[in-house]
Amino acid sequence: MNGGNVMKKFKKFASFLVCMTMLTGCGASSSEPIKETGAPEKQAQTESSNKGEVTTLNVALWDYTSLEYHKKLVAAYEKRNPTVKINVIEAPANDYSDKVAVMLAGNSDIDVVFIRDTASYTGYISKGQLEPLDSYITADTVDLSAYGGMCEQYGVDNQIYGLPYRKDIWMLFYNKDLFDQAGIAYPTDNMTLEQYRETAKKLTSGEGSDKIYGALNNKWTQSVSNLAMFEGTHSLLDGDYTFLKPYYDTVLAMQNEDQSTLEYSTIIASNIHYSGPFYNGQVAMMPMGSWFINNMLENTANGTTAVNWDVAALPSLNGDIGNKGVGAITPVSISSKSKNKDLAWDFVKFVTTEEGAQILAECGIMPAYSSESVLNTLTSIKGFPVHGKDLLLNTTDITIEFPVDEKWTSINKIIGEEHELMMINEVGVDEELATLSQRVKDEVLN
Repeated sequence: MNGGNVMKKFKKFASFLVCMTMLTGCGASSSEPIKETGAPEKQAQTESSNKGEVTTLNVALWDYTSLEYHKKLVAAYEKRNPTVKINVIEAPANDYSDKVAVMLAGNSDIDVVFIRDTASYTGYISKGQLEPLDSYITADTVDLSAYGGMCEQYGVDNQIYGLPYRKDIWMLFYNKDLFDQAGIAYPTDNMTLEQYRETAKKLTSGEGSDKIYGALNNKWTQSVSNLAMFEGTHSLLDGDYTFLKPYYDTVLAMQNEDQSTLEYSTIIASNIHYSGPFYNGQVAMMPMGSWFINNMLENTANGTTAVNWDVAALPSLNGDIGNKGVGAITPVSISSKSKNKDLAWDFVKFVTTEEGAQILAECGIMPAYSSESVLNTLTSIKGFPVHGKDLLLNTTDITIEFPVDEKWTSINKIIGEEHELMMINEVGVDEELATLSQRVKDEVLN
């Protein structure tokens, strides 16, 4: 398929290209410098007040002014603790990690850091910039089982440096009307890879811009690797990637033989955002993170989409998933230089346990902390997918999609390069996975 035909064929999709953020209420990032919100430029750690001393806690957050749930977390904590003032140190999302790294390396008075990505997290820890939380967790008997095993996976050298305040798990989004029109049963939580492929083939119809695709496997590496990591028995760190073969075989067969999914090269060339075809009702199934629930709720409410949708578990190799899932968390940490570590811990505990989780759930954001009450709050939101509550309740053994390791940034770059070659059919799966394994061993592990 040449580039000209690609652009013409998918012209209809272009009107649906949107730069979606991961969460409801997220605004576009700006290039504004890092700034403090709601506090004087030079903020003392304590200040006088008619009610006594007020302690200032400096908290680093991205896009604070545009994310309503962050503002509600801060406001609720200050209301509960009237002698504490939260001084938010804000930066745009795209610049946040780099700017926080500079501040932590200097003499900044940051007390609490919301962690945006795994690479930054491991980097901060390697430089001794984050405080271990194990003693606080033990002293306050925080129940780590409420995080579905994800806390321990974010540990480094058997220590925990951050508690998660929100999480996302991957699931299969599907268009119920397209299934109904084709007379096909909805996906179940034990769908196999082969069933996923065959179902997508049956749901594919039409031509050109009116074509209905049975599935959309997005361009990201994790659109393939998460189908394997979902099963909880593999590692992306050990330099052996042959376990990915059945997943690449399936995805490439759907793309090349069945033509039941958008081509990787088309998604790249036409800059197609995954949300557009799904909003437009031109995709029957799509593996995606649970943040897309929030996007669907928001865009259904504002009239962008009228798709009748639901969710199921990701398809797996053999269909026997039990309570397994794959996803990511967003940790909150304490700076090792904080002068108010006990108070910083109190804030971290607030946003990462029941109270903070309820606030996030009310905003339609999936908290990392899980309880029946929190799930009821989240799933009672108008339009929440019918099967969503059961899926979230039953997914209690969650594997982190990207490993917490200093080597991961380098490994991930190599995976991305080889993934592209496979997806554009430059090299066969067996040869490319062998090359990937060898490159990681030679360039990173040795």
